[in-house]
Amino acid sequence: MRSSLLMLAVLSGPLACETAPPAVRTEVTADPGDAVLARVNGVEIRDSDVLLALEASAHGAPEVTDTRRRNVLTRLIGEELRAQEARRLGLDGVAAVQEALRSLRARVRAAERELLSQRLLTEARKASLRVTDDELRAWYDANQVRIQTLHHVRQILRRSPEAAAQARVALDAGRSFDEVAAENFPSLPPNRAVPWDLGPLRWSQVPTSWWPALDALEPGQTSGVIAGPRDRYWIIELVERRVDPDLTLENLAQVLRAELQKERKLELRSTLDAELRERAEIERLDGASPG
Repeated sequence: MRSSLLMLAVLSGPLACETAPPAVRTEVTADPGDAVLARVNGVEIRDSDVLLALEASAHGAPEVTDTRRRNVLTRLIGEELRAQEARRLGLDGVAAVQEALRSLRARVRAAERELLSQRLLTEARKASLRVTDDELRAWYDANQVRIQTLHHVRQILRRSPEAAAQARVALDAGRSFDEVAAENFPSLPPNRAVPWDLGPLRWSQVPTSWWPALDALEPGQTSGVIAGPRDRYWIIELVERRVDPDLTLENLAQVLRAELQKERKLELRSTLDAELRERAEIERLDGASPG
């Protein structure tokens, strides 16, 4: 259907052959593992082209036979011949065609950018995410107080800064924490545990954005508005803070190792991005700072 619409736009548009801009073709690096199956006036059709066409035409995953591959290659040769003739006539300069090609090229660049970015991060993490027993012990010793401390917390959650600010004003005006928190649960069944009481939380269960406020609270105190990701805004109340001596390195080794790896992963990305920006020459044409 998309091909039919595109052809309709081509045929109905101005055929300005003499003023059409030259064709812009994406340069593709030859892949020695991607066999050339045909050349049409010097333009290569490769095995990957046939495989892509087979995937696009597969309905119910039919068997890929030699006959189907040959038929697809024949079809692609025909399409390439028609495409070359369209370029000769200047049809590649028609606005509808240029817009469609511009979008396709952007998608290819985006896919390549994401693939290589993730590959770089994966390779960089291979060494940095290895955690030795000595490193784990040192990290536990440096964070032992936080790791062994349980925080019993209640929360008021809102989805906009204005709503969170209104909740804070209501608390300051003397309304109870339960009353304000319950506004998000108008149909809460009676005799049920209130969902805004989170109970005792381990350090790994506490959202990162809570820590500055939580560390400053004494039991019974409430925080100001805390901004978090994905349009979340909290006001938290510290009910109790207590130490659990059973939260030792030996009992938590697997969890702690994963947490340290998570911390390193975040640090690695930030450090890598900073180093790459330092070495790069970035020119932004939208007026924003390169940083």
